[in-house]
Parts: sequence; C-alpha cells; structure tokens
Amino acid sequence: MRGRAEVAESVDAADSKSAALKSVWVRVPPSAPAAGICHRPGGVHPIGNVRRKNRHSPTQSAVLALATLLSHPGTAASSDLLQSHTPSKPKEIVTERRLVENDPFKRYFLIRRSDAAEGSLGLVVFVPGGQGDESTLVFAQNLVRYFLPGNTLLAHLVAPRWAAEQRIVWPTTFVRTPGMKFTTPEFIGDVVDDLLDTYPIDRGRVFAIGGSSSGPATIESAVTNPAITGLIVSASVFRPRLFPSMAGIAGKPVFLYYSRQDHLVPYDDGLLLEAILGHYGAAVHLRSHIYGHEGKDTAYAIREGIDWLDMHTASTPKP
Repeated sequence: MRGRAEVAESVDAADSKSAALKSVWVRVPPSAPAAGICHRPGGVHPIGNVRRKNRHSPTQSAVLALATLLSHPGTAASSDLLQSHTPSKPKEIVTERRLVENDPFKRYFLIRRSDAAEGSLGLVVFVPGGQGDESTLVFAQNLVRYFLPGNTLLAHLVAPRWAAEQRIVWPTTFVRTPGMKFTTPEFIGDVVDDLLDTYPIDRGRVFAIGGSSSGPATIESAVTNPAITGLIVSASVFRPRLFPSMAGIAGKPVFLYYSRQDHLVPYDDGLLLEAILGHYGAAVHLRSHIYGHEGKDTAYAIREGIDWLDMHTASTPKP
C-alpha cells in the first residue's frame, strides 16, 4: 500500500496544470507525523478554497476523497440516525437579558426552565446564524420550552454591531471586520465564564451550537476553548485555511447537520469538516437531511445532537 505522501503526489501528477490544485491540496512531508495533515506556516491548514457549489472538479473530488481517507480510524460515529425526540408539553420558561461585565457589545439572553431541577446544570451556547440578532430568540425559547432537557441553560448570543454596514456577522481570528474589539470565540468564552461563576454548571456538559454564518466561529471556539466540551454545527461553510490548528478538538464530540439539497453551502463542506475533525481525534456524527439550507426539523436535530453529545461526553474527563 502506498504511503499518504505518495497518494498526495499522485493527485498532484493527475492535474499538475490545474490552477485549482494550487489552492486545494494535501501533501504529507517526511517530517510530518504519520497520521497528520501538514500545516502551512502560521498554523493554517493547506486544504481550502473549495468552490461554493455542489459539484467539484475531478481534482477537488480526489482531494476530498483523500481527506476522508486520512480521517482518524474509528472516531466517526455510526451512520445510523438516532430516533427523533418527541417534543414534551410546553414548560414555563424564564428569559433574562444579560451583559458580560456591563459591556454593551457582549449581550446575550439566558433562557431556562422555571422548574429546572436543583443541582448541576448543562449549558448550551446558542450562536444564531443569519444576522445573529434577536429574531431567533423565539426559536431558542421554544428549544428550551419543548426540546431541551429540563436541567439545561441556554445562552442566546446577540452579534455585536461594529459598523453600520458590517458584512461579517461573527468575526473569527482569521476572518475579521473593521472596528471589532474581540472575536466571537472570545465572546463565547466570556459568556461561559460568566455563567460558570453564577450557576452550578456541569463542566462536562458545556456545548456550543452554530449554523450558517455562525458556524466557523463556533467551530473555532470548540477547537481553542477547553471549556467547550461538545459542538453542534449545521449548514456551515468550512475553509480549513481560515482556522488555527485543529488539535484542540481531540476527544470532543461533534454533531453535524448538513443537506445535499443545500444550494448555499455544499454538502462537501460537511464531509470535509467530518474528515478533518475525525483526523484530529474528535468523535464525529454527520446527520444528513433533505430540507436544504435552513432545514425543517432543526429543533428535532438539535435535541438529537444534545442527546448524542451527552452519550459521548459521559466518559470524557472534565476540564
């Protein structure tokens, strides 16, 4: 069997004249670990610039297949879908507006069941897609009212507005916006710290949820923040070159929710994310659906994802 470096070189040879191959490539140098995908200088991954459409060139398809082969063996979850959760009767909830350290740019809503049991609580940090504003608050409230376990707090973040015309809703370390004072992963970390200081939260059940515009920021948060112990991502673009080292995801469970009918985010982005996270030691489950970019069973999928994360964090050492 040929080594990974030889396979990478054969991909190069298959289309040496292709410009796409210069922006989407995999090569494992002799100095790299046997199971590793090498980094460019600065810790940026070398696989990137996948075209935003559902079909790729033969070269890109070969690279995606190679990334899948490089996935860490045995870390991906079974393809069998968990049974969908049946929503409970509506529960009374409490919604509280909060600021982190009285900073008006760090606004969020804390939502909890009024009958939450005493003792340790789970925490879900919900980073909404789209414009990241309060328009998804009712959805988040209904998650708590109908779907989430009763001993779970949900923090609904509100995207700060740094300028009147702001293209990047949730800036990250490598994708920034003019005037920003902090990144989204820093914001998420501050919210988690704020609640850990206030509530008896089980440090092994601190999960982040992101999708679409907020997906990259929540992925980076799970990779860089040890306090985040599980991740749910839906319909998010994934450009590995725009992330720091993914080594911090090792041992964490990640639940992905992607659709082949999504005409905004290619399903291949979900496959590539699954492969790379698995390669770096995450337990990954890719849950496919037929409802396009926004999905019609998102609330069910989130509860399914929460249950799956709980299953895979039960034996994980708490930070």
